[in-house]
Amino acid sequence: MTYEKHPYFIRGSDDILTPNPKIPRWNTVGYYDPDEAVNFSQGDQMRLGCTHKVFSNYSSYSCEKIPKHDHDKNGNPTKCGIHSAAAFQKRQDKAEAKRQAWRDEVHKKIELGRIRDEMLPLIQAIAGGHNDPRQACVDWLERYNAQKETDG
Repeated sequence: MTYEKHPYFIRGSDDILTPNPKIPRWNTVGYYDPDEAVNFSQGDQMRLGCTHKVFSNYSSYSCEKIPKHDHDKNGNPTKCGIHSAAAFQKRQDKAEAKRQAWRDEVHKKIELGRIRDEMLPLIQAIAGGHNDPRQACVDWLERYNAQKETDG
């Protein structure tokens, strides 16, 4: 059975897409998100369902939860609360905030490491007869403490 002969969706009498009954329900290989409201059968009645393409066990199929968001050109909802564009963006923003916090923490640790790397040359300079070892240590401690304060 080819999908050229039998498209995955057909338009119903109410002008809303419906899965083609000629394609077996278990055969979800041809499923795609039509970006338009789709009627799915639930028991003996038809209702609108979320059209998001879900992947599982090497196949794809529609979510089919009750849609409430992302209306199509006809004003019918196409996505559920989990798969709506707003929910997706919220998850993306939350993940980006976590990534940015991690980047900031790493940059602070790198800066603190650079200041710590100055410690051995400072000690060697003091051991070699630095003219003002006390002031050199005070300057280093000021930089170190300033960086520690920005850390937390």
